[in-house]
Amino acid sequence: MIAIIKKEMRAYFSSMVGYIVLAGFVLFNALYYSLYSIRMLYPDYGYVLSSTSIVFLIMIPIITMRLFAEEMKQKTDQLLYTSPLKIESIVIGKYLSAFMFFLSGMLITVLFPFITSFFGMLPVAAITGTYVGYILLGAAFIAVGVFISVLTDNQIIAAFGTFGALFLLFMMDGLTELVPIDTTSSLIFVGILILGFGFIVYDSTRSVIAGVITAAAGIAVIIIMYTINPLFFDGAMVRTMGWLSLLARFGNFSRGVLNVSDIVYYLTFTAAFIYLTINVIEKRRWK
Repeated sequence: MIAIIKKEMRAYFSSMVGYIVLAGFVLFNALYYSLYSIRMLYPDYGYVLSSTSIVFLIMIPIITMRLFAEEMKQKTDQLLYTSPLKIESIVIGKYLSAFMFFLSGMLITVLFPFITSFFGMLPVAAITGTYVGYILLGAAFIAVGVFISVLTDNQIIAAFGTFGALFLLFMMDGLTELVPIDTTSSLIFVGILILGFGFIVYDSTRSVIAGVITAAAGIAVIIIMYTINPLFFDGAMVRTMGWLSLLARFGNFSRGVLNVSDIVYYLTFTAAFIYLTINVIEKRRWK
């Protein structure tokens, strides 16, 4: 794993792309810092970080697009997958390299609140909480980018695919206002989720029986719950999309509130996409 991390970190810092991404990230944060903390005398750098989270839409696709897509394009992925390293080590190593590259940019931004501290008191709790949330949000988005990178051998497609996925996550709160909340639509939505989960079980185990049993059990639970309380499913789509909203939980961190449930959610979200990446590679490896 260490060898993978070193290789990828060397790739980031041996090309101008890595330096341009870091410079753009720091410059974007510096502009907001100058606008709010200096010109408007608003010393809350946590607010600056919250406002600049949109930069993930550009930064994350660029730093993740080449991780697996380049390996497949250059036909070096088979050599990598047949090496003594486990698939889990390869995926985690590539993920950690992108995450460490992201952290290197975050480390530079620490200078901004540090400089401001010489001119007055800062809301340390809010700034610290925002940094924690910002890092966890970045970790989750990087996991999405790594997963999309393994689906194609074209870096451009991987970049645009990651941009689209992250944009959808950014817009999740707004989309909840557009979805229907009636019982029929909610039942159809929950049914599709159950069938999708059954397919994931089949895809992971290669057992049709396991997939069918999972889907059948889920549908049986839906029928029972609908019989007991039909109103339970009202607004199920809205609740599900709200649960998937990463930015909604980021708001707690920006207020200096560190909820264990929010931290666990981000870590679980990240682990889920790392698992999906490993699963895709394992299937491709044994075909």
